[in-house]
Amino acid sequence: MRALTASPDAGGSDTIFADVSRDQAEQRLQEQGDGCLVNAANTGEVKGDSRAGGIVGSLANELDTDPAAHWQQQGDGSTLSAEVQLCLIVLDCCNSGTVTARKAEAGGIAGRMDFGYTADCENTGDVTGASQVGGVAGRSAGVLESCWVRCALTGGEEVGGVAGYSGETPQVLVDGSFSPQAKVTVTTAETSFSDADGRTHSGLAYTITVTDPVFSAPDCTVHFRKPNTAVRYTLWIQQDDTWIEQRPQVDGSYLLIQCPGGQITFVAEETTANVWLVFLIAAGVLLAAAVFVILWCRHTRKPRHNPPKAENRPARGATV
Repeated sequence: MRALTASPDAGGSDTIFADVSRDQAEQRLQEQGDGCLVNAANTGEVKGDSRAGGIVGSLANELDTDPAAHWQQQGDGSTLSAEVQLCLIVLDCCNSGTVTARKAEAGGIAGRMDFGYTADCENTGDVTGASQVGGVAGRSAGVLESCWVRCALTGGEEVGGVAGYSGETPQVLVDGSFSPQAKVTVTTAETSFSDADGRTHSGLAYTITVTDPVFSAPDCTVHFRKPNTAVRYTLWIQQDDTWIEQRPQVDGSYLLIQCPGGQITFVAEETTANVWLVFLIAAGVLLAAAVFVILWCRHTRKPRHNPPKAENRPARGATV
């Protein structure tokens, strides 16, 4: 749920959006059930052109978010103040049916969330779409909290385990088992260091720290978005006063980094190709291709057949 406050006047309007918490959503649910979906389940197959969801297709406002566009003013007043509450709440819902969108915005729970609050939902149904495919929401600008996903996702671009698209792509994601009180902090600092061979490296060091009062020192996986998706990267992990080189596992636009104990410091360095190595590999490929062509030509060449030679036999004459 989002609270929308608008104060249109002659000079225009100011709009304020405020996300709410689980407690506020439950209070709203008790006071007024409109716009709330609770304990719903779906096991059937869902197909659509776009905005396909296992529980709800779209969480959005039917009207323009500017209330002045729907009210008529009478009298000489020039100022209008209004507060509009948009109630879009999805709680404790479960989907196990497959969801397919021919175009964009396919989600295990919701296809699209322009607003809204979705919490404690589960999805085990596979989700497929052209783009913006997510295990919970295909496209989300709302709040997703304490949701659980286990499914296969298929899409051309903007595919995410929880949300396919949620505005600006995050630089760092942390995956693991955490309590609701867990916090993730990310700090950066320019650094330089030397490796075991004495070569100097420099770059921006990221320090990821996970603090959880319930699960102390949780092991987790850090998803670090590559600054340039067309470039390969080498990771340097700091261990005490030493930096260890590591080849990262790649998942789309992200590098996967194991983070034991909930804290890690690393530098992602662009990998520069060895020019001579590339030249030797290219020359080897060309040589192998040339040998293959020669062998193929010899194999397919037809053998020449010589005409049989005439035998010198003595002429047979008539016997007298």
